[in-house]
Amino acid sequence: MHQPCSQKAGYAYLNSSTTTIMNHLRKAHNIGENSPMNRSRLSGPIDSAFENSRKRSAEQFTSQALDRQFCKVLIRNQMPYNTVECPEMLKLLKVAQSAPSQDAIKLPSNDTIARRVSNWYKESERLIVEDFANVPMVAFTLDGWTSPFQMSFLAITAHWINDEWEQEDI
Repeated sequence: MHQPCSQKAGYAYLNSSTTTIMNHLRKAHNIGENSPMNRSRLSGPIDSAFENSRKRSAEQFTSQALDRQFCKVLIRNQMPYNTVECPEMLKLLKVAQSAPSQDAIKLPSNDTIARRVSNWYKESERLIVEDFANVPMVAFTLDGWTSPFQMSFLAITAHWINDEWEQEDI
């Protein structure tokens, strides 16, 4: 049985998050990433979530279980309901369905995702710069909004006419 921490908390900063509690656990309780307690409880990348289901391959699929789990994901991550209609989500599910077995499904870790998104961004930026090298004139439109998480966004869209006199934008 774990005992509650009796140490008085200091000032919590608005932007502090898991780093604050990780520092507290490391300094006050000697619990860190490499401590035996942490190693035994943490499972690593998200594909480890499939380990139990791989061991219980006789577990039956039901559409109700899939619906319920999808609802949990949407609620937990504060995602919009129309995520279920997102073409990328449907493609993701189709790719997963095409796997030869559940063992073939290995989801990347959050670090790998961050690295891949960064690389994808850099490649997209390079292609856009190449595309604009031969565009003589560009018009811009702007759109600003605030997300449900109170984050401000500004979208900038570039419009131009290509050599075939067709309107393009990005």
